Amino acid sequence: MQLYLIRHAQSQNNAIWLSGGNEPEMRVSDPLITEEGRYQAMLTAEYLASEFPEQPDTWHGERVDSQNRHGFGITHLYCSLMERSVQTASILAESLGLPIVALEEFHEVGGIYLTELVDGEAQIRILHGRNADYFADKYPLMSPRKPIPEQGWWRGGRETQEERVSRTHRAIEVLMDRHRGTEDRVAIVTHGTFMNYLCRAFLGLSLERLNNQRWPQYLWFNNCSITRFDFVEDRIGWLYHNRCDHLPDELIS
Repeated sequence: MQLYLIRHAQSQNNAIWLSGGNEPEMRVSDPLITEEGRYQAMLTAEYLASEFPEQPDTWHGERVDSQNRHGFGITHLYCSLMERSVQTASILAESLGLPIVALEEFHEVGGIYLTELVDGEAQIRILHGRNADYFADKYPLMSPRKPIPEQGWWRGGRETQEERVSRTHRAIEVLMDRHRGTEDRVAIVTHGTFMNYLCRAFLGLSLERLNNQRWPQYLWFNNCSITRFDFVEDRIGWLYHNRCDHLPDELIS
């Protein structure tokens, strides 16, 4: 299996952060992608759908296409149930001619939530994300792996560190159950911080964060960047990380 981790296109929250707005009250719980993000996704879709059969790509005398110089040949497309991920995947799906399967396990850390002040104290507002009718109406190319409750897919509240760790292992298990030992080329549109959890797990690094401290290592993922892992028998190969060659400088965010 070849696995391509793609960060969603620029979201409203990403744009707020880039403009210097870091206050919790400015954050959107389930943001849409921006116009800049739409351009990023369109260029990424064009890049993933391109084929270059005559391009050389050899390693130790074998044609292995380790840098996708012949193209990507994506066979399966997944996304999370956060709307910025579904939006991005829908743009990719149109170019790739593939349906989208939404995997709840691949959402961004924390889930759908907002922090608000109540009588001077910070409290988590209970939100549930979009429901099945909303997705069916706006994103007909996407089908969820599991039924979505009428109130929305997210259980409410903010995800704990322990829940993030267990969900990472669960997400990888879902992926392996579907594609382990195959020649499938799998693309997943997911989220920057959760991609850190996935990559750490693939590399055997600890997912624990003692006393909620930051990890000493952090992987950066730009919007619509592509990261590739190959799973061959019992080994995992990390072929490249955060590739943004397909985006012009002004669209790197």
